[in-house]
Amino acid sequence: MGAGVDVAVLGTAALERPGFLASCAARWPGRLLAALDLRDGRLATDGWLRGTDDDPVAAAARLLDEGAAGLLVTDTRRDGTLSGPNLELLVRCRATFPGAWLAAAGGVRSTGDLLDLQRAGLDGAIVGMALLTGGLDVGEALAALAAPAVRL
Repeated sequence: MGAGVDVAVLGTAALERPGFLASCAARWPGRLLAALDLRDGRLATDGWLRGTDDDPVAAAARLLDEGAAGLLVTDTRRDGTLSGPNLELLVRCRATFPGAWLAAAGGVRSTGDLLDLQRAGLDGAIVGMALLTGGLDVGEALAALAAPAVRL
């Protein structure tokens, strides 16, 4: 990868073209995430236009086995809605893939949501709409995420 790109996300092609992710991962080890786009618990592909009957857990395991450095999990029903992330889904993903790098997309609206994701053990989040609408202050979020956790 060049031009300042550190990580790329592969979606439908990684799911549907056997060997594609593995060949990319061999060329750029540790620099590829696999998109796991879910709608109502089913995988969504082709820009979320098509649902599949593939088992999302089995698909995620295969993507990680083929060399994905981690997963970007998107709840497509929440994307762009500012309704909060699907914590239940993301906690299940973390429990299922404890060693994988894991990021969330869909619904993040506030620093509080980011703190919830951090507490759930996620490694990253996409916050596009929250930034676009001004609902998330980057400085506040970074300070809150860097603060030591409060233990009671």
